[in-house]
Amino acid sequence: MRINLIDSIKDAAGGNLEPEQYRKMFIGGLTSSTTDETLKEFYSKWGTLVDCVVMRDPATKRSRGFGFVSFSKQSEVWFSYLLRHFSIQ
Repeated sequence: MRINLIDSIKDAAGGNLEPEQYRKMFIGGLTSSTTDETLKEFYSKWGTLVDCVVMRDPATKRSRGFGFVSFSKQSEVWFSYLLRHFSIQ
């Protein structure tokens, strides 16, 4: 399952989003019980998520232990990064 929260977001000035490579975070060390929804719930505390996915093995559908979240702004990535020592579950 992939959660695509917002297809097209405009910033306050009406422009497009900052480039995705500046807004996307790799999230490693996830437990097998972490879902897209729990990842979304945890990281949405620090900004607007536009995408959230826990990577899964295509054959078994089990979590591969990592995922990605994309924020609407680069500044939200840095804010969540400063709080990276917290546990999702």
